[in-house]
Amino acid sequence: MATVKRQIITIDEEKCDGCGNCVPSCVEGALQIIDGKARLVKQSYCDGLGACLGDCPQNALHVTTLEVEGGSAMVVEMLNDQPGNGKRLVGVIWPRGTHTWFYKMVGADGAVTREKAALIQFVQSVRHSND
Repeated sequence: MATVKRQIITIDEEKCDGCGNCVPSCVEGALQIIDGKARLVKQSYCDGLGACLGDCPQNALHVTTLEVEGGSAMVVEMLNDQPGNGKRLVGVIWPRGTHTWFYKMVGADGAVTREKAALIQFVQSVRHSND
């Protein structure tokens, strides 16, 4: 089966100091400063080319490739930044033949942000039988 690769920007929250230099260099509008940290808020806008990388004095931004088995997959993120809520959803939508698989993680913003890489790693490890 074919593997599809999708390049996206990832942010190392421990290194990010929230300076905001990356935001104007992202012409796609995929980055914003939220709660003092750079966030990839519009993942579908990220072209993965890394125009923002050179503007980060902390080297907190990196290009990551998302590989999945046998088709394209989309990673989506949503943040409810209403006062008192602060919940984030990270999901993967993976069409395969006549079926579409959905994987998601929902919870407190900080916890979901910390575990996003684990979710992506899990999805990359999934192997489907022929649909």
